[in-house]
Amino acid sequence: MSIMHLGKWGLMVVFVLIRAAHTMTMEASKVDGRFLYNKATPVVVECVITFVVGLYMAYSLEGPDWLRKCLAPESFKVFSLIGALFAIGDILEMQSMSAMDGAVYQVLGQSKLIVTAVTLWAIKGQGQTALEWVVLALIVASMSAFVIEDHNSGNLPAAAVYDSQPQQSFVRKLLGIGYVMSKVTISCVCAVLADKYMKKFSDVPFYIQMAQYKIAWFATCFVLAYALDREGEMTQFGFFHGWTLSTWAVAVSFTIKGWCTMYLLRSLDSVLKNIGEALAVIAVYLFSILLWGRAFDAAAFLSMSAVVLAVVTYTLVVRLETKNKRLMFMLVEIQDDVPYVPTSSPPGDARAALSSSPETNH
Repeated sequence: MSIMHLGKWGLMVVFVLIRAAHTMTMEASKVDGRFLYNKATPVVVECVITFVVGLYMAYSLEGPDWLRKCLAPESFKVFSLIGALFAIGDILEMQSMSAMDGAVYQVLGQSKLIVTAVTLWAIKGQGQTALEWVVLALIVASMSAFVIEDHNSGNLPAAAVYDSQPQQSFVRKLLGIGYVMSKVTISCVCAVLADKYMKKFSDVPFYIQMAQYKIAWFATCFVLAYALDREGEMTQFGFFHGWTLSTWAVAVSFTIKGWCTMYLLRSLDSVLKNIGEALAVIAVYLFSILLWGRAFDAAAFLSMSAVVLAVVTYTLVVRLETKNKRLMFMLVEIQDDVPYVPTSSPPGDARAALSSSPETNH
């Protein structure tokens, strides 16, 4: 195995740890199963940190033209719009975590593969092979089995402890699932847009792109912070009401995840990325046992493992199908005496592009 190959697997391990640590940090900031702070405020602080760091890097590396490059209208308008969508995704992530624990959230997050497949089929008419649909159905069945097992075993989201009626607890869980699915859908859209326009504006340095993202990202989160302040606590007691050291850790975690994920996803191929996200599910569950003494549930763990294996299987199947299509195109062109020119993916196959596109939540 080459050093470069080992390096990619090492990056995947870092990717898994960052994803797992981010979820666990949010879980640790709960008090008796609930966020006592406004759920949008850590994202607002993260936007400020990233924006300041991006501007400082632009000022240090770009010289006198740093401000003109940061405010270049063509790229600024595009990345601002994408940043606003990313902001909504971050808030939905926090809303999801308020209704369920980290392990359940990570498992349901794997539904992005299903959302991607259905979206490509509905919008572009790009279908899946029979084997791919079977594996996607297996992912759905595995996720459903895990959620049902988690509910029946009594490992309900900790927030449900405060609900006096079981019906309210069930409704809260359904609402949390709705938040996750909305988050996943927005993340898929953002992944496609970010991949497209970060390549289109490749002449714009990465740190300037991040700063341009964060302007609308910050504005959207700031507005949503007050929109979520239904009891008026933030208006009455201030922006940082309910904050503790663990809340600051959440803001730092969002910052690290944003920068590192963007960098790592540029270095990892789609197979390692999807495998890494799937393994983060197991990592979160095991960390919750080691750090917070969560009781090990063999049935829930096996259901979770089935989800992870199904995701890995789908990823490998897509890669195999892509290679087969490339081979088919190469053979056809050779038979027609047309020189074969390798491409990153066969014409019309958007799945590889989506799988390898940068995603922040996200």
